Amino acid sequence: MNTDQLYIILYFIVWVITFIVYIRRKRTFDAGACLLLAYVIYSFFSYFAYKTNYFNNFEEPKLFPYIYLFISVIIVMYPVLKTNTGKNTQLAYPNIKLFKLYCILIILFSLVQLPDIISQFKMGLIRILSDNGGADLYHETIDLVEQTGSGISNIFAILSGAVSGMAILVFFYSLTMTECSRRLRIALIIPCFIGILYGIATGQRGAMIQPLLIMLVTYFALYKHIPNKINRILRAFAIVVVVLISIPFIAMTISRFDTANNNVNDSLYFYAGQSSLYFNNNALNDNGIRYGDRTIPLFKRIVGFSDVPKNFVERREKYPHLKMNDEVFCTFVGDIAIDFGPVLGFIIIVVCSTAIFFKTRPNRNILYFHQLIVLHFVMYLCIIGGLKLYPFSDVGGNLKLIVYILSYILFKNFSLSYERH
Repeated sequence: MNTDQLYIILYFIVWVITFIVYIRRKRTFDAGACLLLAYVIYSFFSYFAYKTNYFNNFEEPKLFPYIYLFISVIIVMYPVLKTNTGKNTQLAYPNIKLFKLYCILIILFSLVQLPDIISQFKMGLIRILSDNGGADLYHETIDLVEQTGSGISNIFAILSGAVSGMAILVFFYSLTMTECSRRLRIALIIPCFIGILYGIATGQRGAMIQPLLIMLVTYFALYKHIPNKINRILRAFAIVVVVLISIPFIAMTISRFDTANNNVNDSLYFYAGQSSLYFNNNALNDNGIRYGDRTIPLFKRIVGFSDVPKNFVERREKYPHLKMNDEVFCTFVGDIAIDFGPVLGFIIIVVCSTAIFFKTRPNRNILYFHQLIVLHFVMYLCIIGGLKLYPFSDVGGNLKLIVYILSYILFKNFSLSYERH
């Protein structure tokens, strides 16, 4: 082992110890354990990503950035780690009519978009399974984003993407409710898988993996409240889905990276392990900041800023002096630090996480749905933001954040109609 790999290994060991301590204290595998295990895996792959040095551009890691990153992630994750979502906690369900109406709206947004997605999916799958088709499809998608500023072409696609996170939450939550019909539950599967179909249609591996990770952590947040029969069906269904999705995923990976100069295994190490390495190298000293142009561009436009980049191309042109922009993964903590600076960024993390903690504390072991919405936002942020970047960035991500906020306000105002189960 080289000395320059020591901090990477120590960072991995710290996550392993944290995971073990958490499991021993909780004596269960819940959403918190799922998040911690995810970071164990991410840090494990970072060792191989650094060792293979896929693009030959990692600098020697330093200690302080790892300390900053670990503390920041734990602070953000803390509300989930402290909340018990097991059988000892009662779920206080919202007004059933309101909940069903909310589910129907999410389903309708997805159904309107479904025909276009299916059409693109058929063509995309055929191209992915052909020689170099996956690579060509991916580059065409990137070119379209560069030209238009978004991969979204209509309002229904925007709405479908904005509610995608909440769609996964309400699907699993509906499985805990005896009042929800089988038809509604089956229909909710559609918005959960729209993102995966879109990923295959456009040749994007991240769009395929992201919904699966969110579904995984959501399941472990609620599985103890789901009947055993449904749990068994879910697990069997999950195995089938993973097998089916692995086929186009492997085909995409081989098409894009199996060349004379690249190696498929190294590309996977790099994809899963790059975020903490790039954070360590540049996130706390990036030769400048972006003033929120990645994390909150829509909000900046709403309050009157006129020079906000419309897409990643304009953003990179506006900040050419940065050592690292959004062309690589650097975790959600890295995105916040680059946008606001390491000091203000850390303050934002502490303040927001503290507010979330007090908003989500169960009262006498009763967890309300509006509290679960906030906790789900944290789960989404941590599991995707640890692998990639801040998942609620740019206009599409800001809209997802707005959906979470509006959903919280909606269901909180109907708290008097909650029923305990």
